[in-house]
Amino acid sequence: MVLDIIGNIADVLGIIGFALTIVLLIKSEALRKEIEAQNKTYKRERQQIKGHFQGLLDLVRENTLLHDNLIDDVRIAVNTLEQRFSRIMGRKDRMHLKTTHFLLDSFRKGNNRDVLCKELAYFIARMERVEKS
Repeated sequence: MVLDIIGNIADVLGIIGFALTIVLLIKSEALRKEIEAQNKTYKRERQQIKGHFQGLLDLVRENTLLHDNLIDDVRIAVNTLEQRFSRIMGRKDRMHLKTTHFLLDSFRKGNNRDVLCKELAYFIARMERVEKS
């Protein structure tokens, strides 16, 4: 009696485990395709993105008083980078994104221009790195 119940529970758990394996296989394949697509886009548009960040960095360095439009342009560029390449970014990249978001959010409280320039320079250097195929 007890062994029959344990056997039935083991059978049900085996079926559930098999179903989870199939679901995870499908999800991982979709994730792999998304990562490959982001990697191809990154390789194709890397220099263009680098040039855009270089232009923003030059504007931030030139302007002693940063206007809201420039801050918004930097915010848009950082958010776009984060959205387009979220699957292929490493932990260090995410840390720099978070720091840049914090700087942009707190920019009106103090002049964080030098730190913002350093963060933009990081993203420019990041675009220099060639990803392995």
